[in-house]
Amino acid sequence: MEGQAEKRQKSNRRIIHCLLCGKPQEMLSTHLSRVCMKKNTPEERMEETNRAKESAKAWTRQARNWDYKEMVKRYPHRPSRLALLKELCQRDFFVANAPEQADLDSEEASTSTAGEPSGAAGGHSEAAGGSSEAAVVSSLTRSSSDDSGEEGTQAVKRRRVKEEVGSPAPDLNAFLQAFPVGITGKPPNKTQREKAGFPADRVFYDKWRALQYSLREQHLLSKFSRRTPTAAMVAKVIDAEGWTANHPRPEDIMAKWRPLSRAQAESDPGIIKGVTRQKWSGLAVKAFGEQKGVVATKAFGKGSILCDFHGKVITGAEGREMAETQDQLGNLFFFKHGPDEICIDAETFPCECHPSLETIGRWITHSKKKCNVQPCHCIVKLQGGDRHVLLFQATTDIKKDDKICFDHGIKKRTFRGEIEELEWLNI
Repeated sequence: MEGQAEKRQKSNRRIIHCLLCGKPQEMLSTHLSRVCMKKNTPEERMEETNRAKESAKAWTRQARNWDYKEMVKRYPHRPSRLALLKELCQRDFFVANAPEQADLDSEEASTSTAGEPSGAAGGHSEAAGGSSEAAVVSSLTRSSSDDSGEEGTQAVKRRRVKEEVGSPAPDLNAFLQAFPVGITGKPPNKTQREKAGFPADRVFYDKWRALQYSLREQHLLSKFSRRTPTAAMVAKVIDAEGWTANHPRPEDIMAKWRPLSRAQAESDPGIIKGVTRQKWSGLAVKAFGEQKGVVATKAFGKGSILCDFHGKVITGAEGREMAETQDQLGNLFFFKHGPDEICIDAETFPCECHPSLETIGRWITHSKKKCNVQPCHCIVKLQGGDRHVLLFQATTDIKKDDKICFDHGIKKRTFRGEIEELEWLNI
C-alpha cells in the first residue's frame, strides 16, 4: 500500500521546466541543487525556483491560448499556418476561431493536388472515396481554379478574403467592452456570453479571469509599497475585499514584492500620504538616557521605507548660516542634487506645514557602525507641487524594538571642522 501511495504521489507531481536548461523537472529544487545551480546558495536556488513557477503559471494563463485570426495575420503562408495549427491542436493548445476539421481536410487535399497533373488529382480523389462529398467537390473546384492559371488563383484569394472578412468573429476587445474587467465582480457565465453574441467556449472567459488576476495582484502589491508584507497582512486585505477565488495567494505576493525604485516612490500614493500627513506606522520615539531615538514597533524587511527626514527645504548657504549660530550640528541635513547644494531644516520645530505634530524622522540618531537605514533622495509629487524629500530606506532586515540609526556622512569630531570640511552627500 505504501508503494502504491508513493507511486500515485509521484505521478501527481506538477512538472516545472527549468529556465536554465529548458528541461522539465518533477523536483526542480533538487535538480537545481545537483545540476544547474549546484554552486549557488540555497536562497538563490529558491529565487530561481519561484521564477520558474511564475513562468509556468504565466504560460498556463497566456501562452497556451492562440487565436486563428491572429495567426492569419502573422503567418500569411497558408500551408505553413495549417501545419502549425495541426501541431498546436495535437499538443493540446487552445485555438480560438479555428476553422472546422472538414474545411482543414479539404484545404490539405487542395494543397497537395495544386501542383499535380489533372490525372493525378483524379486518381487521388478515387483513392479517397471514403472522404465527404463536400471535400471532394471543394478539391475539384480548387483544382480547376488552379488549372485556369493566374485568374483562377486570384479568384480563390478573393473568395478566401471574403470568407474571412465577411463574417468576422467577435474579438477580445469587444468582449471586454461588454464585460469590463475589474478587481471586483465575477466573469460572465456561459449563458451571459451566448446572450451577448460571443462564443460559448472558455477562451474569452479564461482571458478575462487572467486579466482580473493580474489587476488583483497589482492591487495587493500597491497596498504594501512601503514595507515587506507578511502572509497575515495579505490575507487580511483579501478577506476585506471579499475575494474567494481567482486571486493570488499571500505567498505569491510575498515572493513578488520588491522595494520601490526612486521613480516609483516619487509618485507612490502611500509615500505621498506619509509625507503629507506625517503619520508613519511602525515607529515610535523612545528615550535612551538623556537622548531620544526612534525604535521599530514592527518588523521591516530590507528595502522598506520607514519614514522621511521632514523639514523645510532651504539652500546650502542658508543651512551653513543657521549652523554657525549653533553649538552642534542639530537636525540639519545637507546634500547635493546635481549642482545644487540643498539643506533640509528639521531643527526649526514645529515645522510650518505640521505645527501640531512632532515629526518622527528628526529623532533618528547617527551611528556609523550600527546604521540600518540610509537616506534616499526623491522629488515627491505633492498636491502643492514637487518637493525634495529624503526617505529613510532599510539597508537590512529590521526587527521589532530595533533602534533606527543612519550614517550622516560627517567624520570630523569637532563641530567647526564638520562645517568647514562638510562632506556633501550626492543623492
